[in-house]
Amino acid sequence: MHIVVSLVLLALVFLAYHRALGSLGTWWLFLLRLLQAGVLFLVLTGRTFTVVCNRSSNRVVVLRDRSASVAAAGADSIADGVVSQLSSLRPFSQEVWEFAGVVRRGLASKGEIDTGRTDIGLALATAAKASPGAIVLVTDGQSNTGDDPVATARDAGIPVYAIGLGDERRENMRLVNMDFPPVVYLGETVTVRVRLASSSVSPARVRVRLNGQTAVVQRDSGVTEQDVEFHLRLASPGIHKLEAIVDSVPGEASYSDNHIAGFLDVRPAKVRVSYLTNRPGLNSRFLLSLLRLEGRIELLQFVGTGAAFRTSDLKNADVYILDAITENEEMQGFLRLVERRVQQGAGVLIVAGPGFEPGEVTRRILSLGSGVDIDSGTFSPVATAAGRLLPWLDLDGGVDLSTVPPFHKVWTGRFDSGRHELWLEAAEKQTPLFLLARYGRGKTVYVAGYPLWRWGYGPEMRLDESSPLGKLVKGILQFMAYADTAMFRVQTDKELYSAGEPIRVLFTARSADGSGWEGLVPYVSFDSHGSRVPMTELGQGRYEAVLHSSPGPRIATVTATVGDTVLGVAKVQFAVSDQSLEYSRTGLNAGLLRRVAAVSGGQFVKAESLHVERLDIRPSRFRQTLSLDMRQTLWVYLAFALFAATELTLRRIGGLL
Repeated sequence: MHIVVSLVLLALVFLAYHRALGSLGTWWLFLLRLLQAGVLFLVLTGRTFTVVCNRSSNRVVVLRDRSASVAAAGADSIADGVVSQLSSLRPFSQEVWEFAGVVRRGLASKGEIDTGRTDIGLALATAAKASPGAIVLVTDGQSNTGDDPVATARDAGIPVYAIGLGDERRENMRLVNMDFPPVVYLGETVTVRVRLASSSVSPARVRVRLNGQTAVVQRDSGVTEQDVEFHLRLASPGIHKLEAIVDSVPGEASYSDNHIAGFLDVRPAKVRVSYLTNRPGLNSRFLLSLLRLEGRIELLQFVGTGAAFRTSDLKNADVYILDAITENEEMQGFLRLVERRVQQGAGVLIVAGPGFEPGEVTRRILSLGSGVDIDSGTFSPVATAAGRLLPWLDLDGGVDLSTVPPFHKVWTGRFDSGRHELWLEAAEKQTPLFLLARYGRGKTVYVAGYPLWRWGYGPEMRLDESSPLGKLVKGILQFMAYADTAMFRVQTDKELYSAGEPIRVLFTARSADGSGWEGLVPYVSFDSHGSRVPMTELGQGRYEAVLHSSPGPRIATVTATVGDTVLGVAKVQFAVSDQSLEYSRTGLNAGLLRRVAAVSGGQFVKAESLHVERLDIRPSRFRQTLSLDMRQTLWVYLAFALFAATELTLRRIGGLL
């Protein structure tokens, strides 16, 4: 198409002038018209010209480390001397920047830079944005915050010439990670893998300890990482702190990273469920059939009158199911025992049904000030805002309430929104159907509607945990059995930090049935006035954030949200000492600086061995691309106007107009 347009324009110009090309003035007019046609062709066809060239910059950014670790090692004067020597670099022009926890262009006066931290990754990234030909890094290499300097240097694509300050400390042991499942059951053996990183001159054997176990591992020379595996079997349910420590070695560069901690949720191997009713019916048949199918339930069933029950069998249950209980004189003694267990932390599921007559004890457990009334009709269950957060009522794998039959009877009472949390209500009258009440340290779930057994009965429906009744019973039992597991828990990996040390905040979210709650948006803040920082999801209901704080006692507050809804708040206390992290890591980290120089194509040299004339700085070459779009370029239109004006002027002079 471009060729056709060109030929047409050329032909038109030639036809306009072919009879008058004999004179010199006419030739000038022909050339001007030809130039106009060429410019018009470039604009109409949208031609773009691209020029690619490689260039290098003679600018060198010198990054001078102003952190406290350099000062503590007495290397400030050495750093100043290095910067002075670098001023004689030829033919390069230097810009001296200073950094520690932040980066400042030019020389900083005292107090202008936070010297309590060292962020070499930030310094390299900031310098790279200025597109120098090379970066000269004058530091001890003790980076203790921010991104990995090696990865930053690799991604920048600019050679880094690292000049090391201070005496080299070649020994360091640190624990960088601890991996284990967030939840295990009592009696199971849990595998804990601790990642050990080391840098050393010679091989040696070191000890790593975890909760009373000790592993002796072989440490190789150089920079290495290896996993140390432990196998634990914890003796009691609850939240257990796992604490790993690697023994320090003489001359170690830092002792603050020889320790790492985490928290493991150990749950009972089997949930002990006591089922009680003195009015057996269809609810009894369906509920007992489901309970017998669940492998993690140890079932104690009591069907009959109160006289047939044994108090010793009731004492150790984790969950009690009271099905259509008539609270008569025989039952009250057993119900008082259940009441005491609920106050101590056990759970109770109270199911209404024919003959349900709650008395004084049952009303206390339900937090009811008066009795219950029977209401008949059609009661189609719908989930409330609180109910939709429950995993067994979630549309994704939970009970589909649109498929379950409605209730025909409801035992209603005077429920208090301050004491009760409504899960299900009737679509017709907003009558409460499922409620949660707190009593002492325990939890009470009340099913007010009947018949509940129909949730487990229907065409092509199997009476197992896949049925609506099965999902409901399993979810509620798990919710009540794990009373020792808070829904939201926050911990820090240490209780005391050095000033400037990164603070790792770990947040665990458990849904109502005890499973990991994923998809939340938790925020963490320090004290009541701190800004909120979003946490990173790790999976299985675990979230993490790494922050810094000023010295003093602190409180980390995590707020768990979904959309605009706040689900809960958890807090943990810790402290930050006045002792700076910079003083716990001193000496030259030559290994890090060698890797930074190697991945960037630069060079590493110690300050005492520096000879500027031997510093072989080779600036990086940049590929520069210049694109010229004829439709977007102003001077193209100016050229067209100039050619047209010149032609018009010549025509007037020659009398051709």
